[in-house]
Amino acid sequence: MFRFSLIGVAELLSAIDNLQERVTTIDWVWNDDLEEYIAQLQGEHFDSEGGGNWPDLNERYAARKERTHPGQPIEVLNGALRESMVRPKDSANGIWDAAPSYLDVGSSLIYAQTQSEGDESRNIPARSLWSPELLSGEGVALLFHNELQDFAAAQGWPIGYASIF
Repeated sequence: MFRFSLIGVAELLSAIDNLQERVTTIDWVWNDDLEEYIAQLQGEHFDSEGGGNWPDLNERYAARKERTHPGQPIEVLNGALRESMVRPKDSANGIWDAAPSYLDVGSSLIYAQTQSEGDESRNIPARSLWSPELLSGEGVALLFHNELQDFAAAQGWPIGYASIF
């Protein structure tokens, strides 16, 4: 005869309650790792001028900008836009609105949307201010996965699959 018994039922139920709380809200993912991930991707995006895909400035504006702000990349004049998009949580012009089921991230600068989407009437071409890697969501999903694994490990749960065959 074999007997299977569960030891630590109270601890297991407590851990399940904690897990349920973790998976019904996702605000615990909005942490330093996500901030650094956004900063890395967005910083590279701005420094590379949209991965080299941003349209050039028109000649007249490019000449004026080179006189007044020499050497600055296309979407960087005084740095406010770049800072709000790279470090939105820490920037005076950044948006970092974290809630249990969503995170709004962006720039509160009035010209950010125009710069990103363009404006034909003012001859401003679209230059996406968001890194394509960030928009794909794959990296954020990986961070979410890693956070769940860390949570499971902290509970003492084995990570991975076991086989009895």
